[in-house]
Amino acid sequence: MKINNKVYSVSLLLVAAFWGFGFVASKEALNSFPPFVLTSIRFTVSGLILLIIFIKRIKNLTLKSLGSGILLGFFLFLGFSTQTVGLVYTTASKNAFITGLNVIIVPFLAWIIFKDKLEKFSVFSAVLAFLGIFLLTWDGSSLLFNFGDTLTLFCALFFAMHITFVGVFSKKYDPILLTIIQFLVTGILALICSIKYENVSDININNSLVSLGYLTFVSTLLAFLMQNIAQKHTKPSQAALILCTESLFGPLFSSLVLKETLTIQMIFGGAILFLSIIICETKLSFLHLLFRKENSNSRI
Repeated sequence: MKINNKVYSVSLLLVAAFWGFGFVASKEALNSFPPFVLTSIRFTVSGLILLIIFIKRIKNLTLKSLGSGILLGFFLFLGFSTQTVGLVYTTASKNAFITGLNVIIVPFLAWIIFKDKLEKFSVFSAVLAFLGIFLLTWDGSSLLFNFGDTLTLFCALFFAMHITFVGVFSKKYDPILLTIIQFLVTGILALICSIKYENVSDININNSLVSLGYLTFVSTLLAFLMQNIAQKHTKPSQAALILCTESLFGPLFSSLVLKETLTIQMIFGGAILFLSIIICETKLSFLHLLFRKENSNSRI
């Protein structure tokens, strides 16, 4: 049965919501786990669960699909790593703001690497979305770049690479196999970094079981699986635009659960962000219809 493409867009919006609530869960979980340990657990466990469930699909694995999954896992790991380490040296608001640059980068990456058509509505929507992200995340601090900001800029590039290549590889290979491979690659790389750089003696798993469970089964296993399947039917630039609403859901859930302040500036930024998605999805067809109706009335 053919599924309307709008269903996949809604699926990506739901993914962004899962990731948005993941900020709340991560804040709690990081009280008990070092960053690389947390990353390793959530991705390794998710990968192994999917591997057990879809073990019969392994027969469809080829060298090309394996290499594609490894590349996706490499980008995913680098994105999470630079974002997490960058957060140590910069503010959370600047970290979120700079990470949001990926929505601008994706259309140009797809154009440069895969010769995808650079549609004017995609570019305009991306710029508008970035303005919304700026209003959502900027706290009035200096816009000058420090070491943490530079790392976060690389994070935006790696996440943009991940979204772009998921959009291409998921159309060629089994998206479930790609998800399994990239999960295991990310988990293994995070484990290696944890062994090398972190002290795991202070882990207290009992204090964050619920948060760990959410990050593993919802924010990772379910969300990334949905992303890989939905991007099989959407353009990378469109997917990046919808997924960037994570920047909206994060503050919203933080306000509801953690009682953080939700300002007028953030609400305005969220409205602009959603407007950018409407423009991208409809290509301003609603305005065309409105103007056409007005023109027809003016001739009466």
